[in-house]
Amino acid sequence: MKYILLSILLLIINTSNALSGEHESVYDRVMESQTIRCGYALWPPYMSMDVNTGQLSGIMYDYVETLGKNLGLKIEWAEEMGWGDYIAALENNRIDVYCPGTSWNAERARLADFTNPMYFMKSAIFVKQGNSQFDNNLSALNHEDITLTIVEGDIFNKISNLEFPKSKKLDLPQLATPADLFLSVADGKADATITEAMAGLNFMKERSGRIQMVKLEKPFRSIPIALSIKGGEYRFQRMLDIASYEMLINCLFDSSLTKYDPKDELFLKVATPFK
Repeated sequence: MKYILLSILLLIINTSNALSGEHESVYDRVMESQTIRCGYALWPPYMSMDVNTGQLSGIMYDYVETLGKNLGLKIEWAEEMGWGDYIAALENNRIDVYCPGTSWNAERARLADFTNPMYFMKSAIFVKQGNSQFDNNLSALNHEDITLTIVEGDIFNKISNLEFPKSKKLDLPQLATPADLFLSVADGKADATITEAMAGLNFMKERSGRIQMVKLEKPFRSIPIALSIKGGEYRFQRMLDIASYEMLINCLFDSSLTKYDPKDELFLKVATPFK
């Protein structure tokens, strides 16, 4: 009888431990390991990798590393993944944060959560060099004869489908780069692509004469960019927001944005509360 009771007690303890492990919060796990595990995607200049050393760099790399330093936590760049895969990775606890910078949007908010925006990204539409048919005429993009090239799972995929539902879509895989989008346009596989202005201007500098930006009276969209985390993790989200707010009021992120956008043409910085 004594052994039976002991076995039952051990079973209860093991079950309790298993259940508590299953419901361990991201905050508790991060505090225990003193490490934030980041998923990332390569999307220059936000996140780039040196092919020889494997070293990451870019706007979001600078941001997240500074965030970790201020929190006294190690940043582990754990896994490269596509925009359509990161929510499942958060849910399955493979990563703690998706760190390449993710746009706020309603569809993702149903499944994941976000920190407060760190900055706003200007988007633009790019076409083959010499094509002016869409200048101040976006309605012409919404036609069955027009093909837009998009990356599966990213925000511009959704925007393209919402704004231009009649156009054909040339889907590129989730790990495609901005250059893949622009080459599809430059090579005549698609008529246009919608993405952030920074990537297009960088491509135009590197490969002059291949693509151009559609002329519009104002930016096509200004998109809030944030870190994305697992839904329902309020304590963890609050910690990241406070650390980000500290960076904002002390201008600790401005220098990184200015390095990539010295004329303040491509990003809209979040105003400090005392401005």
